[in-house]
Amino acid sequence: KASIAGKTITLDDVQVVNGLQTTTTIYNYLRDSEIKEKDKDRSILVRVIVANDDIRDKVIKATNFQNSIPIASLRATESLQRDIEDYFKKHDYYYDRRKNYYKNIGKPVERIISIPYLAQAIMAILLREPDNARARPSSLIKKDEDYKRVFNDTIEPSIYMFCALMMKKVDIFNRSAENEIPELYRNNLKFHIAMILVIKLLSKVNYEVDDIKEIIESVPKDKEISEAASFCKRIADGYIEKNNLQLERIAKSRDFVKYLLNEVEKSL
Repeated sequence: KASIAGKTITLDDVQVVNGLQTTTTIYNYLRDSEIKEKDKDRSILVRVIVANDDIRDKVIKATNFQNSIPIASLRATESLQRDIEDYFKKHDYYYDRRKNYYKNIGKPVERIISIPYLAQAIMAILLREPDNARARPSSLIKKDEDYKRVFNDTIEPSIYMFCALMMKKVDIFNRSAENEIPELYRNNLKFHIAMILVIKLLSKVNYEVDDIKEIIESVPKDKEISEAASFCKRIADGYIEKNNLQLERIAKSRDFVKYLLNEVEKSL
C-alpha cells in the first residue's frame, strides 16, 4: 500500500527491487555523521509501484534485464516454480527458487535444491537426455522451448521431487567410499547413471511420466546405484575403445546415449 499526505508518502509491506547498492548507501549515510554532512544535499530517484503479485513479477523481470541475471532467476517468479517450492517444503526440502534464500536463513545445504540442479535432473531422468544435462548446465533452460520441456504444468510436483532425490542419491553415492569407479567416470556419467538406475527400477527403457509414478516412493539401495554405475562404466569403456574417443566427449554425445539405451534394453 502507499498513501500520500502532502509531501509524505506512507508505505506498507515495502519490497525493494534491484536496489541493493542504493539501500546500502542510504544505510551508510544514516549511520555515518561525516557522510551525512558531506552528502546532505544529494537525492535519489525512487519509483513507488502499488502492485499485485503478477505485476510485481513483471516489474522484477523488466528491471533486471539491464543486468547479467541468470535466466533461472528470472523464471523464479512463475506460478509453477512457486508450486514446486511449496511441495518441496512440505517434505522438508528447500527449492531454491530465489537464489541463496534458504542458505541465508540457515537451512541445511544438503536439503537445498537449485533451479539448475532440478532442470538437470529432469533432463537426465524424465527426458532421458543425460548428454544435455552434462553438456549444458548453465544454458539448459535458457530458450523458451527448452524451459517448457523441463518445467511443464502437466508434470506433478511429486515427479520433480522424485527426479531431484534420485539425482541426490547418485551424487551422495558418488562421494562415498563404496563407489569403486574412478572419479572421472563419476563426474562425467552421473546423469547417465541416474537415467540407467530408473530404467533398471522400471525394467523399461521407453518409460513415460505415468510410469515414474509406479516407483515414486522407491529409495534405491547403494547396491542398485553401484550396479548402474558399473554398467555405465563398462558400456562407456567399450564405446571409447570402439570409436577412439575421450570420456568427456562421449558424456556429452547423443550418439553415446542411444548406444547406452540400446545396451541396457538388451540387459533387461
